[in-house]
Amino acid sequence: MNFPQICSRYPSLLLLLLLQLPIAVIASESGMVGHPRPDVELPDLAGAIHNLDEWRGKVLVINFWATWCAPCLREIPMFNAIQSRYGVDKVQFVGIAIDNTTAITKFLLATPVHYQVLVGGFEGAALAEDFGNEQGALPYTVFVDKQGIISAAALGGLTEKITRAHIDKLL
Repeated sequence: MNFPQICSRYPSLLLLLLLQLPIAVIASESGMVGHPRPDVELPDLAGAIHNLDEWRGKVLVINFWATWCAPCLREIPMFNAIQSRYGVDKVQFVGIAIDNTTAITKFLLATPVHYQVLVGGFEGAALAEDFGNEQGALPYTVFVDKQGIISAAALGGLTEKITRAHIDKLL
């Protein structure tokens, strides 16, 4: 699926990208919140397959993003800092990139990301929907507790304060 196809299937994705919304809408009582997170296996950029179960027992922050999504890119330095602050023993950020491997690799050469990045490809939009992203917009972030239950989801760009508050609730 290419970008125009994604936008036609998920029209609100295009709207959110055009508006460049800097504020997240937190959904704590809809979609997948309160349910086990979907089982996911995706490759990293080296082609190694990762299952989200690798991080069971940790608070998991799953961020659906794309190299062409400005609000997504604004979150990355903050996510880097928060991941460093909490360390990988308690919290694991996982970025699921909705883009092709070439674009992701090129982006990561210029922008350091200090947490696990997995390649969702353009099919990642459907995966985000499986995680409760009914609007199909980016960025979309899911907070998962240590038992694998989705505790909150955020549509749009997050602030550090909101992100840390959700993590702190789950620790």
